[in-house]
Amino acid sequence: MPALDADAPKPPAYPFIIYRFKEQSETNKTKRASFLATLVRLIVGADLTVPTVRPRRERAEVPALELKKVSVGPLRDVDLTVEPGEIVGLAGLVGSGRSSLLRSIFGVHPIASGSVLLHGRPVRSAGCRDAIASGVAYVPENRADDAAFAHLSIAANIVTPRIPAYWSLRGMRDGAIRTDARALMRSFIVRAASSEAPLSTLSGGNQQKVVLARWLGMAPRVLLLDEPTQGVDVGARSEIHALIRRAADDGLAVLMAASDPEEMAVVVDRAVVIRGGRIDLHLTRNELTAARLTTEIHRERTEAA
Repeated sequence: MPALDADAPKPPAYPFIIYRFKEQSETNKTKRASFLATLVRLIVGADLTVPTVRPRRERAEVPALELKKVSVGPLRDVDLTVEPGEIVGLAGLVGSGRSSLLRSIFGVHPIASGSVLLHGRPVRSAGCRDAIASGVAYVPENRADDAAFAHLSIAANIVTPRIPAYWSLRGMRDGAIRTDARALMRSFIVRAASSEAPLSTLSGGNQQKVVLARWLGMAPRVLLLDEPTQGVDVGARSEIHALIRRAADDGLAVLMAASDPEEMAVVVDRAVVIRGGRIDLHLTRNELTAARLTTEIHRERTEAA
C-alpha cells in the first residue's frame, strides 16, 4: 500500500454534515436558513432559494379569512383568523381534522355549525363554485385524484377554472389559452418542453407548480394548501415554498396544513395545533420551531401513553 502524502489536499467534509442551532433567535433563524440553502445546493447541484424570516406586517383592520365557532368533521368550535399577507399553519396528527377544515372552507363539505367570513363578510357557500367566486383557492392533498388532469395538456390544466373566459362566437380561443399558459409557466418556473405536453409527462414538482399556477393565476384573496410539497423533490420543494411566500408578500392570505414540522417552521408566520377536535395551541413566529411543533403535535399521544 503506498504511503499517504501529507501535503495532498484532503477531501471535503460534506455531505456528511451535522449542524444544530441551540437558540431560535431571529439571527439564528436567518443563519439556519442560509445553512439550509448551502445544504440544498450540495444535494441538487444548484442555488435554490430557502425562505428566510419574513418581515413583520402591520395588522389589518379586518382579517382576510375568519372562522367563528366552526364545527366540521372531528372539529368543534374552531375560531381562527388569517390576515392579508399572512401564512398560517394547521398542525396536527393525521385524522385531526386539518384537511376537513380546508375542504369545508372551500365548500367541498358543508360545515355543521359556525360561520366563515371573507374580509368581514359572511360566506354562505353552496359549494366550490361559490367559494371560487368569493376569491378562495384550494390545492388539495391528493394531487393525482383531486387536482391534476393527467391526460390533458399543461395549458388545459392551468386554465381549467377559467375556461368560459376563452369562449367566443367563433369557438374556443386556443391561441389565448396557450399564451396565458406560457406566461404562467414562466412565472411559476414550470419546466416543460411545451404548454401542449400532457401533464403526465412532468415531474411531481412541476405538476404541483401547474396546480399552483392554475389557482394563483386567478388572483384569489385566500389560498388553502393541504400538504403543498407532498411527493416532490427537494429542488421543487424550495421553489414551491418561495412561490407561496411570494404570493403572501403580494397580500394573499394563506392557510396551510402540513405534516412536516420542518416545513411548517420554515414557511409559516404562525401556527395552530389541533388536538382533541379543537385548536389547542397557538404558536407565534418566535415560538415556532420544528422541535416545538413535533412535541406539541404528539403531546396528546405521549400523555395518553
